[in-house]
Amino acid sequence: MRRLSQTLLTAGLLLGNSAAAQDLPPPGVIEKIIPQLQEPLKAARIVFQPKPSKADALCAMQSFEMTLERDDKIKPNKYPVLLNPQQGASVLPRQMLAVIDRLAVDADGAARAYHPEDVFGKGTCTRKKDAQGRDVLSGICALDSFASSGIRIFENAERVRFPSPAKQPKEASETVERWRNFWALIRDRKLPSIDFKAIGGPLAPEGYRMFYWKEQKLSAFFKHAIIPHTRDGYPCLRGEDERYPGYFITATTLTQPSRVRNDGCAPTRYIDALEIPFFVLPGGSVGTAQIGDIVIGFYKSGGTERLAFGIAADAGPVEQFGEGSVAFNQILLGQTRKPVINIDDVNSFHISSERLKKDNATLAILVLGGTKQRLDGNYSRENIEKVGRVELARWNGGSANMTARLNACLGQMRP
Repeated sequence: MRRLSQTLLTAGLLLGNSAAAQDLPPPGVIEKIIPQLQEPLKAARIVFQPKPSKADALCAMQSFEMTLERDDKIKPNKYPVLLNPQQGASVLPRQMLAVIDRLAVDADGAARAYHPEDVFGKGTCTRKKDAQGRDVLSGICALDSFASSGIRIFENAERVRFPSPAKQPKEASETVERWRNFWALIRDRKLPSIDFKAIGGPLAPEGYRMFYWKEQKLSAFFKHAIIPHTRDGYPCLRGEDERYPGYFITATTLTQPSRVRNDGCAPTRYIDALEIPFFVLPGGSVGTAQIGDIVIGFYKSGGTERLAFGIAADAGPVEQFGEGSVAFNQILLGQTRKPVINIDDVNSFHISSERLKKDNATLAILVLGGTKQRLDGNYSRENIEKVGRVELARWNGGSANMTARLNACLGQMRP
């Protein structure tokens, strides 16, 4: 406690005239908040266990069971997979085909992922044309809720959660109004931006900016890995000259060259989940497959086959394998023309085990490690599909039938 108190005092002095030591939460409060913040993503602990299976000459892959685990408190997830043939005792896949029973939806990187005035992602918008003739939306309609944004709010050391508007309308309205008053102070820079690591000490997680409203005993934390901040530490927002002003700029692990504004924010640095098909890798890597490599989704239902050509653009929870961008899931479901306004539309693209059973469908993900350089830094939808088709043909051995080897491998994986 003494060391933390000294850290807080020093931090208060460093903040200068805009914030003295008394503008920080008490040391005991900070100590209790630290374990409630998200830890950085760690590399997944992945175990591959060989499995006997009938061999298929066309498939030419080796059967394994993949186990993903984060720690002893989380039940490991297991997936049937096929790997390029392995040699020796160590298993380090370069190519992997996994059959999964669910594919969640990731909205990060999208221009409308989160908005400070749409906490639940339930806003509604109408379509119109802007001055450049582009289709834009009038109103505020975020694609996701604050629950996924990395924003954490505390009253003293107790986490402030937003009640369901449907179940607790009065409490939800009051909590949202309180947040909006808090946000106005942050937006207008009436509260200082604090590097939480600088005041929290060695136990505090990296990458959080904190804002403290002393009169209300409220603290807000923004995670840089999800919502980047300006050079002076405030959340990056899309500007008035951009297509969707006022929304948070949200990050993906994969980045691309972008213009950098005077405040340090880069609106087009990240991969847009609404426009670009991508897959989320657990912890950012599986075997030698890394962020930026080609990932292909295969949805098979009866005589219908759909391929989604994407890339690994984001890192996700280390114990889960099964999350794609809005665009990736739309392609797999054959719903690319369906309007996407808010979180309800986004959730409609979630592929659940129940949905797969209803459609009598199989969902597989093909990860092709070592293919990032083939994209040459061009992460447009058109280039991803162009390169993805070339890589799938290469994996097929040059066969004109794009799904021949995929189907052979699925046959090998059936009991």
